[in-house]
Parts: sequence; structure tokens; C-alpha cells
Amino acid sequence: MNDPSNAPRDIGAISAAEALAHALELTHDSASRYAQLQACLEAHHNQTAADLLGRVVELTLATASSMPGLTAPEQLPRIAPWELVWRCPDLLAMRLGDSAPTACNHQIDGAELLRLVLRRERCAHDCYANACEQVASPATQKMLTAIATRQQEQIARLEALLASSETAAGGGTPAPGDLDPPNRPE
Repeated sequence: MNDPSNAPRDIGAISAAEALAHALELTHDSASRYAQLQACLEAHHNQTAADLLGRVVELTLATASSMPGLTAPEQLPRIAPWELVWRCPDLLAMRLGDSAPTACNHQIDGAELLRLVLRRERCAHDCYANACEQVASPATQKMLTAIATRQQEQIARLEALLASSETAAGGGTPAPGDLDPPNRPE
């Protein structure tokens, strides 16, 4: 039997409060994932990339706090992770092949890391913009337009951070060799 509560939600029918709740959930999830990756990079002594991710977390949380119509979280609908109406298949189902993203490992340089972050944030912006075209309610359209604008502002700040990171790195100096190479018998 099909459970209607598990059926995909129609984006066109969400309210402005639901749109804001979804956007906040996605934004806070991104900040949490970036913070986890930051801790991993710190553990592997890649402080430069970890510091950049710390800045990305700050920008992401600032974007969340600037979202329009921000009300007390208790007044927004509760959304379980499996109830999110937006998906970014390019990021969630990383396909192998020509379009596969560069691997993110503990030796990643700051510029490449910011390119991956920008890819995720552009995907989120596209989700908001596409949802805005699908919703029927003018209030929800207005909310989604404002959210997409805030997301675009975050993307512009990240692009500026990338440009300054590339300039500081001298146009892309090669990453140092593995600081903890595997122990191989001679």
C-alpha cells in the first residue's frame, strides 16, 4: 500500500512559512556539514582549508539569520529531513563520469574547496529559483524570491572569498606532498 504521508510534496502548494522553514533547514544543514568537514581538515592538519571553511560556516549562518520574514523557530512548521521538498540530484547522487566532482580529501587546497562549496550553494539557489516558478501563492513567491536573493548574495561573498584565496595563493601553488605518507616496506 502507498502511504500518502510519504508521497513527495507538491512544491506548488507550500506556504511562505513552509518555504522559509525548508530554506532554514537546508541552510543549517549546510552549515553543519561544513563544520564537520572543517573539524576533519583540522584533524588532518590542513589549517588553511579549515580556516576557509570556518569563514564559510559564518557566511552560511549569516545568510540564515538574514532570511526574510524570520520568525521565532517555534512558529515555523517542523520539517523532518525526509520531508524536504528540494533535492539537488547533482550533489546528493554523485554520479561517476565526466561530470564527477573533484574528490574532497584532507589535502584539498582552499581554492578547490571553495569551488566545491560554490557548487553546492549554486545548487541551493537554483532550487529556490525553480520553486519560486512553481508556487501558486504570491506570498510564497515573494518569500522564495527574497530567499533566492539572500542565497545569491552569499554566492557573491563566496566568489569574492575564492578570488582573494586564489590571489593569496599566488594563482594556485601546488599542494605540499602527503604529510603522513603510508608506511611501505622497502
